[in-house]
Amino acid sequence: MYQKPNCECGSDLVFTQEYFYREQFKISNEGHRVEKRLRKTVEDKYILEEYLRCPDCTTRYEFDYDNQGRIVLVGEIIGHLNGSDNVNTVKT
Repeated sequence: MYQKPNCECGSDLVFTQEYFYREQFKISNEGHRVEKRLRKTVEDKYILEEYLRCPDCTTRYEFDYDNQGRIVLVGEIIGHLNGSDNVNTVKT
């Protein structure tokens, strides 16, 4: 039977995707950033990070998919969004 992923605090976890966009600028001979951006490349487009997140305590968890394509915890805590790093293992 499938068990929906829950946080150690008891809240339901949410699937989170973060998209980042890279912008690059040359540095002038005087050591300042040049205002005009460099041309965008394929590598600059989007870098995707996916994780499960607790909306209450902000703990982030690694996940995987089972053989039926459902989201499951893999047991490792990534950390907290509030800046603290928790590297304990989730009790699964």
